[in-house]
Amino acid sequence: VSPFGDVDAFKTYHGAYAQDSWRVSSNLTVNAGLRWDYFSREQEKESEQANMVPGSPSRYLVPAEWNTLPLSPSFVSNLSKDGIELVYTDEFGSGLGKMPKNNFAPRVDAAYSITDKYVLRSGYGLYYGAFENRGGNPSLGYNYPFQFTLVYLSPNATAPNRLGDGSLVGGLDARERIVLDPATVNANGLTLRGVEFDYKTPRYHSFNVMVQAELMQNHSVEVGYVGTRGRNLETFTGMNNVTALLPPGTNPQPYVNWPDFARNSLFVRTVGVSSYDSFQAKFQRRLYKGLQFLVSYTLSEATTNAGDSLSGGGVGGLRAPDVVGWDLKNDVGLSGFHTRHALVFSGTYELPGSGALLGGWRTNWLMSIYSGQAQTINCTQATGSGTGCYALVVGDPYAGSHDVTQFYN
Repeated sequence: VSPFGDVDAFKTYHGAYAQDSWRVSSNLTVNAGLRWDYFSREQEKESEQANMVPGSPSRYLVPAEWNTLPLSPSFVSNLSKDGIELVYTDEFGSGLGKMPKNNFAPRVDAAYSITDKYVLRSGYGLYYGAFENRGGNPSLGYNYPFQFTLVYLSPNATAPNRLGDGSLVGGLDARERIVLDPATVNANGLTLRGVEFDYKTPRYHSFNVMVQAELMQNHSVEVGYVGTRGRNLETFTGMNNVTALLPPGTNPQPYVNWPDFARNSLFVRTVGVSSYDSFQAKFQRRLYKGLQFLVSYTLSEATTNAGDSLSGGGVGGLRAPDVVGWDLKNDVGLSGFHTRHALVFSGTYELPGSGALLGGWRTNWLMSIYSGQAQTINCTQATGSGTGCYALVVGDPYAGSHDVTQFYN
């Protein structure tokens, strides 16, 4: 239940760069550059935002100009009971957190002519990005007391859902029993939203080594390696999750940090990782005697534990982000866009003929063949309470009989 309205959010960006090209010798050229990027936090025009910051102690940050805004007694009481400090501050602006100012990104590439027909190319670059589309849901503008969401979860699969006052959720009058005035609302079950306070700008290390050779006139081949490493990627770990592995059917609410607030509240952290490794090859014919074509093939593997923040990116969620001793690296798997094999064949042929009717015709073609993308299969039976579960591959799922109605055996 929520009284959602508008959020007038905005961000700012500043960048600068320098680059140079150096011809070291007749057969070696080096290009180098340095870029600096600064991304602001997501701010709100009227400063109507709040940020839940987990830690020791946990803090609920509200812009100082709202320190006279009446708050629900139950909200203040729940903060105190759960050890959350209410802080009014102007130190960090309406973004209510820190952003790095040292995002320096070096980039360098080189081309070396081994012989007249062989060229070696290589490069490395560091790239920052902090404008990922999260959608509206995790916006700090939807935090109490400006806007808020109340979530009433049942303790297990058989117990009924109850409102904050203890009454049953069922019945058409349930909405009439929920107070949405921020000064008097019952804050039990209130969702808290947060964006990492000490935000680390997501970054990607990209590198490649390629060899190009002219096999014959107008025909060339290129083979090489291309890789990427992503670090500090945005991902929804959530907060107020269970901190221990619990048997199925256990009420998870006593096993969260703030039992008076909603479990699995929204929290964006920059703790995701990704990797991409590929062998790439292409054979190209430049336009000669009316024919040109390109054949390219890529063999690759892409892994991550951080899907696209808005859509999930085909990546399953984190299974136990707050369980003591659990490493988020355990949730690294094939990414949603992982495509092991990719073959593309395209070209153009100028048809013979002349005159107004038969001259100037050409035919084009494009053939693309890709292997299937990865899938996440959930467990058919619950293995815990308040945690996620994915099925593990223990054999060949394609072995034996299967068809379009039963893809796996």
